[in-house]
Amino acid sequence: MDLDEDFVCFGNGAFDVLDVQDVRRAIRVIDDCFQLRSWQSLADLWSAGLVSVFFRAAYLVGFKPWDSGVPAPELVATVEGEHRLPAGKALDLGCGTGTNCIYLAEHGWDATGVDFVPRAIKSAGQKASSAGVSPRFIAGDVTRLNSLGIGSGFDLLFDLGCFHSIPDSGRDAYVSGATEVARTGATMLLFGFVRGASPPRFGPRGLARREVAERFGAGWEMVTETAGRPMFGADAAWYSLRRR
Repeated sequence: MDLDEDFVCFGNGAFDVLDVQDVRRAIRVIDDCFQLRSWQSLADLWSAGLVSVFFRAAYLVGFKPWDSGVPAPELVATVEGEHRLPAGKALDLGCGTGTNCIYLAEHGWDATGVDFVPRAIKSAGQKASSAGVSPRFIAGDVTRLNSLGIGSGFDLLFDLGCFHSIPDSGRDAYVSGATEVARTGATMLLFGFVRGASPPRFGPRGLARREVAERFGAGWEMVTETAGRPMFGADAAWYSLRRR
């Protein structure tokens, strides 16, 4: 295990958690999930705020059920559908191994992906090279976008389950950064689990029912909110927003 590569911290952001015992705990939890022995331990891990350690450990051992390797249908509709957007600058927040960024680059977009797991970013670069495209991938904290040098003027922001994983303490910083780098009139597509009366059995804490509208309300207009397929005992939703 390469702690320098897989468990580097970014400092003073939403994900400042790094402890060897936490890493070992995360790997034990992921092993339980692989063996279908326990899901409660995963819920406990997330409840303890060990989001960063979980994702780094998950990529290290290859446990990434969220990584389908197929572009999200909602993104495909935005890029190729009847009401497609013209190609421009796109930002994938929490890009993982780059599937959606690569898809965007293949369709003429100037795409940038950000993820805080270095191993995922490395894999994304390798996949892009194999696909013959050159999106930009940056290892960094999405709650500190203004420190990453990603530029501004983005026409499309895409988030497939990143915002709903961020601790509450970092969510306003995420919104502020996304608002700052988006051009007026930009579109944001965001997917997240939606909390019900009781928290999900495991996985991200998810979103409160009105949270996206309330947190993004100052800088964004809610265009649509569409129910997604329930996953892991939680409701899900796709949100489309337009930058004011």
